Amino acid sequence: MAGKQGTPDPNPFGVFFAPLRFAIWLVLTCFGLALLSLVMQLAVAKLAWPPGQGQDKMHALAQAEALHLGMADNAMSYRIGRHLAESVYALEFRATGLHRVVVEQRPLPVISKLAANFGTEIRIAMTGTWLVGFRLASAAGILWLVAMVWLAGLTDGPCLSGCLPSPLPVVT
Repeated sequence: MAGKQGTPDPNPFGVFFAPLRFAIWLVLTCFGLALLSLVMQLAVAKLAWPPGQGQDKMHALAQAEALHLGMADNAMSYRIGRHLAESVYALEFRATGLHRVVVEQRPLPVISKLAANFGTEIRIAMTGTWLVGFRLASAAGILWLVAMVWLAGLTDGPCLSGCLPSPLPVVT
């Protein structure tokens, strides 16, 4: 593989490790978005909703989103949403031990103090995580459309670049 001036690329394994770098970038991005989502949920629960109603309002939002996905009919979109929600919940709360401390009331040294100080906020974030999972399923529901547009662009793309008129007229 050649460099910019035709010299050999100093990193011949760059192409080989590109998918791994992309996977790591994707995981870190998803983790950052999940943390941002948690911070936003807690901010809304503390600043926008009346005190003491955060858990109830977040639960109502999660139920409404589940009904939107077809919970009453046990639709495939609901099953996918439930699976995504459980996966996000497992990554954020089961893996960190917060689920054991807050829900199962099992003491863990550092996390128990955190749960004692921020128990309400953690419960709101737990319910909000289900909401995020259901909304991810709603967004995943349009992936077939994205794939069709991508396929059309892939097959028709080279023709469009040569068939479109030039934006500026050529003056001779």
